[in-house]
Amino acid sequence: MKGVTKKCPSEAGDTGLSTLLILYELMERIAENLENDVGTRFSFHPHEVFDLIAGSGTGGIAALLLGRLGRSVSEAIEVYVNQLAPLLFGSLPASADEKQAATLTLEAKMQNIVKDFGKRDDLRLHEPASQMRSCKTFVLTLMPDNLDGALPVRLRTYKTRNPSPNPPIWQAMRATTSNRNRFLDVKIRGDYVHYFGTDYGNANPIKALLDETRILFRGQKFASVTSIGAGHRSIIAMPNESHSNPSETMFQMARDCERDAYEVAVRFSDEQENEPEEYNPYARLSVEQGMQSVEGLDSGAIEAHTKQYLRHPETIRTIDAIVNRLSKKPR
Repeated sequence: MKGVTKKCPSEAGDTGLSTLLILYELMERIAENLENDVGTRFSFHPHEVFDLIAGSGTGGIAALLLGRLGRSVSEAIEVYVNQLAPLLFGSLPASADEKQAATLTLEAKMQNIVKDFGKRDDLRLHEPASQMRSCKTFVLTLMPDNLDGALPVRLRTYKTRNPSPNPPIWQAMRATTSNRNRFLDVKIRGDYVHYFGTDYGNANPIKALLDETRILFRGQKFASVTSIGAGHRSIIAMPNESHSNPSETMFQMARDCERDAYEVAVRFSDEQENEPEEYNPYARLSVEQGMQSVEGLDSGAIEAHTKQYLRHPETIRTIDAIVNRLSKKPR
């Protein structure tokens, strides 16, 4: 198995851009690595490098653009920054009519994006006759009647023994990002169930991804499991009783991607306890400082914090290890 990757959603303002910037650096490093070997520069798309891509929230949109629609990271960044982020993170609607209008505007934009890349706005997650370059991809969403335990629904671009809905791609984008403060729930065609985004749990799809690999790649060893986050949030603590807002604190806890990332890192470390470090396929990339203060559509600040993180020696070592594993080269 080549590699599997997952993406966290944006967690504070429009920080989902950071995920794509990190992935862009990773793709560039893979191309440089091959150029050093063969003397020719190649450009790689994520669907050519990874066997499985997963995401939730804005990370779900990125996963569908990169994995299902086979776009380059540069194309995904352009679509995200210039077309989707202003709609996803603009001013909150002040009334039900404004929420409905915002929902219709976002849906029209997503349909146009799918049509631009896939030639049809009704292109579905999986179509047997599709000739589009892609890799296996899934995104997470939630059902409002199934929040006990917050078990997510996996919207897949492929078939498994556990059937999942097969909506148009734009509806899957809506389902994984639908914030109830901004948009109406999405109702998938042919399914009388409403769906909304993963802000209320399962923001990090890493555990679902590992479970999915057991279904798809039984007995195969990982070359790489690359987890790319949208930046660390501030420390979560229950506020003073006199100024407490428990619901907001629990909301932050539900969206905390780093908790699941830590648990998976410990799991892989334990499984590889008697093996050399380079045999551990798991790596986590996520900006550690600066994202806590980002609000709204501050792409300049996000890019600056991400570039600073990518220059850190530990980050460089982590990316080196990922590139070597994906290139199947020893250190």
